[in-house]
Amino acid sequence: RNALQAISPATMEVLMRVLADCDSWEDGNPEEVGRKIELTLKCLTEVVHILLTSSSDQRQVETSTILENYFKLL
Repeated sequence: RNALQAISPATMEVLMRVLADCDSWEDGNPEEVGRKIELTLKCLTEVVHILLTSSSDQRQVETSTILENYFKLL
């Protein structure tokens, strides 16, 4: 229940922005940058899993929207 409340359009925008901006982190430590990307992708994976196991009336964001935005980043 708490996870569904945390999965909002605003939080999804932040996660997508982190992934979109990863190319501009060239000045940082490559291991640290890689870790940030890995953690962000793990968060997105968990978000999708939570949404898939929830009922549609509890969701603030649809899985299809998250996946569409992710594939645009690719």
